[in-house]
Amino acid sequence: YLFREIIESETLTINGVEYENITPLTRKINQNWEMNKILTPENTSRTHGDLHFDNILINSETNDFILIDPRGNFDYDVYYDIGKIWHSCHGLYDFIHTGRFEIKKEGNEYTYKLKQEKLLETYNEILEGLPNILLQHEDIQTDPYWEVRTLFSEASHFASVAPFHLKMDGKEEVAILCYLRGVELLNDIYHRVSEMINKEQMVEGHIININTEEDFKQAEKDFD
Repeated sequence: YLFREIIESETLTINGVEYENITPLTRKINQNWEMNKILTPENTSRTHGDLHFDNILINSETNDFILIDPRGNFDYDVYYDIGKIWHSCHGLYDFIHTGRFEIKKEGNEYTYKLKQEKLLETYNEILEGLPNILLQHEDIQTDPYWEVRTLFSEASHFASVAPFHLKMDGKEEVAILCYLRGVELLNDIYHRVSEMINKEQMVEGHIININTEEDFKQAEKDFD
């Protein structure tokens, strides 16, 4: 019942900002072919499948590392793994699943705050340095959409991970905050990609505003 109320709401207010919920927003993404083209990677590869920080063990003296608990296969894209790293240092999943936060609910409004620990500085440093590391690889260099594809993967991870944190304790604070982060991040990436599409249309010399079914039919005629 607790999650039904959250999931079935059309909008959620989080930290004073109203967001579209995941179901209506994913419906809009699925219906937007330009957005789908941008967010869909062109290649698949073998992935780790669960590449968050808890599964990366580093020798602090030599900087050697090993990866543990692989769950991937050959049919995923590389952004699945990169999105897992992002959801650790950008979405701060590690702070959520270890309970380093406070959350309150008033009606249909949620307010949360992560505990300000020195560890946050380390996470921010990692996030700041990641693009330079990734851009050393040709596959990332040649993909103009690598960042939004990574952010979309991160949002998807948060949106889908909530059931794995259910405790059946009547509170479900960790699971709820994972879901709320998914809502925030999916809205952010939706608006970011929408702005990219609008800019590309302006560069190409045409802008299409589709607000009704008639607008859509007219746009189809214009591009036949």
